Amino acid sequence: MTGKSLTARGADALTAAAVFVVSLAICLPLLPRTVTFEDSAEFVTATATMGILHPSGYPLYLLLAKPFTWLPFGTLPWRVALFSSFCAAAAAALTALIILEIARAAGWRLEWRTRPFAGLAALQLAVGGVWWSQAVYAKNYSLHALLILAVVWCLVRAAQEPPGRIRWACGACLALGLSAANHASLTLAAAPLFLIALFVARPDLRRPSPRWLWLAMAGLAGLLPYLYLPLRTAAKPAFAMGVVSSWGDLVYYVTRARYSDLGWGAAWSKWRLFRDLSAQALAGAGWIASASAVIGAVILWRQRRDRVVRVALFAAAGLLAAIPAAALLRDLPWSPAAVYFSRVYGLSCLAGLALLAGLAYVRLAGWLSDRRRPVLLAAAAAVLALSVGAGWAANRAYAAAFAASYPETQIRHLLGSLPPDAVLVVKDEGQNYDTELFTIAYLQAVENIR
Repeated sequence: MTGKSLTARGADALTAAAVFVVSLAICLPLLPRTVTFEDSAEFVTATATMGILHPSGYPLYLLLAKPFTWLPFGTLPWRVALFSSFCAAAAAALTALIILEIARAAGWRLEWRTRPFAGLAALQLAVGGVWWSQAVYAKNYSLHALLILAVVWCLVRAAQEPPGRIRWACGACLALGLSAANHASLTLAAAPLFLIALFVARPDLRRPSPRWLWLAMAGLAGLLPYLYLPLRTAAKPAFAMGVVSSWGDLVYYVTRARYSDLGWGAAWSKWRLFRDLSAQALAGAGWIASASAVIGAVILWRQRRDRVVRVALFAAAGLLAAIPAAALLRDLPWSPAAVYFSRVYGLSCLAGLALLAGLAYVRLAGWLSDRRRPVLLAAAAAVLALSVGAGWAANRAYAAAFAASYPETQIRHLLGSLPPDAVLVVKDEGQNYDTELFTIAYLQAVENIR
């Protein structure tokens, strides 16, 4: 690798670092100091006690989030939520890197006047409402977005690798396995498109060879975190949402059979869910980024003879597959509540839109004259500033809703007021009471309140 390419990649790294810092900075003031609604208390409790989460167990999340509980500052829920912010910021930074890598490999003009447009696309992603809400929330979707983008990064690099080497190809398989160890069903939806992208990137791997064994071993290595489930079951942790004591239990848990995730349900209900989730994703990305993503897809399609560009097209399709996966892989009939709860499945879709939009920004900026490019950059920065302002207000209200709806104070008071021999019964009617049940588990298992 020449000094010039090192300098170019160094500039890419600086752009990504700036995106990471800004993305993390806008999350920190909104991080909750206590557990919040939905599954927040469950993820905090399981991370603190190294317990077992609901299917599919999300073992990789627990293993990676645990070190954040050792930080010497902040409350325990704040520290676990910080892990989500870290993953979301890293995912936004990686999006900028992927945009720049594809643009360079495609032979587009990259210089200091065009490089910031990749950062702007990534920051548009970081300030989106759904993305931002998961970046300040103790759950695994920001980690999923980071891992699935890592697959894309490795695929793009694999397309530039010499035929005799498979380092980046193995990296793509490893990242895909790790993504499955974090969220199996969403990874399953993207896997076929990513495997096609791998064989497009590396035509020399299309025929069976001993190198397939290395690729398979890399993918299986990514699944090793699932061994955490039977090992922790044997240790009898203080908090466990299930028991995994046999291979049958493990398959049942990982496939999320408890929730009938592989059912297809009524076709009309699935279509309505797909329609509303797609509209929600486009609204979350913003009309400018969504329209730019279409332009980016057209630009890539017109240059599809380039191998890296073809890989980018299939990889972007894999990211966008999160929406149909959410509609089809869950046996979840349409309802306003289903649309709301399923919003989190679209993070990788939002990353795909940002990736395509960023490629459009960089390509269009390269076509502009040096005199007009700063004007476009200033206009884009102004739009981004407005997006940050709107997103900040919305997510500050979202964070305030945490405190308003969070029952910890009431539950703590209730538990303290009960007589010693009292038995508290909470009726669980699905998702409606997760907040209360998991909060009680948090107070009991983490704070040692009866």
